[in-house]
Amino acid sequence: MGLISAEYIAGYFDGEGCITIQLSKKRKCYSIQVSIVSIDFEPLNTIHKMFNGVLIYIKKEKPCNNIWRWAVVSNDAYQFLLAIQLYCILKKKQVDLAIEFQEYLQATKNNRRNRRGIFTTLSKEELDKREWYRKTISLLKHRY
Repeated sequence: MGLISAEYIAGYFDGEGCITIQLSKKRKCYSIQVSIVSIDFEPLNTIHKMFNGVLIYIKKEKPCNNIWRWAVVSNDAYQFLLAIQLYCILKKKQVDLAIEFQEYLQATKNNRRNRRGIFTTLSKEELDKREWYRKTISLLKHRY
């Protein structure tokens, strides 16, 4: 399978994909993660070649239940979401919010450096806003 269109990938993602905002509690660090799970290798392998990330094979108890999982985080996830944004239907709100979140992270990243260029601790307001994004993305998954 050669390169595939953004429209095809968006449809595939709408049906099989997932967006989360992960929190590393140890570092108080938030990042977006995008993943697609499928029994079919070829589409995920092509997406992997186009957008990087990781592609892993997950063995289940029954061989007929074995799956492939492609995942990408942070800026690579952002680039993937930008590429499919116009064509998503079911996950449109999640995609838009994840893009907004990543742009917010980028905009506030430079404001968090002290005079020596070292990152400072996040304020309570910044932590609250990031947590709001994380919870809202999660709630959008369970809208039915």
